Amino acid sequence: MNRRRETASDNADCLTRERALRDEIAELEIANRTLEDFGALVSHDLASALRRIIGFAELLRVIPSVNDDPHTLAFLQTILVSARKLQVGIDKCLAARTNPSPPSSS
Repeated sequence: MNRRRETASDNADCLTRERALRDEIAELEIANRTLEDFGALVSHDLASALRRIIGFAELLRVIPSVNDDPHTLAFLQTILVSARKLQVGIDKCLAARTNPSPPSSS
């Protein structure tokens, strides 16, 4: 009789832990979706701002008075190179979000 009580108690404990684990998984899934939504929003906003920065810098490069000043051209080139590197990083982050790699088996 004691053995049955112990088994019933163990089963109840197991069910309680299982429910707690399911609740935790549900909370983590919600948090993950929230993080993904935030990442998409930030990536989109950053990408949009970078496109504008690159566009304006490229427009400035064709202005004759800017072309005559090597220092200004150097500054614009630095802006363009840095913005394009950041753009590549954002694109990689967006690609990783849409095409996640499978978890590694260690």
